[in-house]
Amino acid sequence: KQWYQRRVRAARKLGIPTENVKCVDRADLQDGAQWSPGAVAEEVERYVKEVDPELMITFDEEGVSGHHNHISVSQGVRKAVVGDHVLVYQLESVPLLRKYSSFLDCFWSS
Repeated sequence: KQWYQRRVRAARKLGIPTENVKCVDRADLQDGAQWSPGAVAEEVERYVKEVDPELMITFDEEGVSGHHNHISVSQGVRKAVVGDHVLVYQLESVPLLRKYSSFLDCFWSS
């Protein structure tokens, strides 16, 4: 699928082995449904056991765009790796003006 290939290309650019790219196919974690943080945590725990990553990148508690599934991913990742050896980085949600100001954001970010 095209979305999977985009993730593979992004992983390669970040130096992540292709075999570490996983896409979940669960009925309760499909687009259009509201995801449970617990279901996300189950998948993250399974992935951490299988791949043993050093770090993970996720959304912050506001889900960057406020999307309910982005928020569930943030909660699920934090629940799954609490006290674990995995370093978790979170994308920072920013106000809409900043989000769409493009290169001007450097003044706010610095």
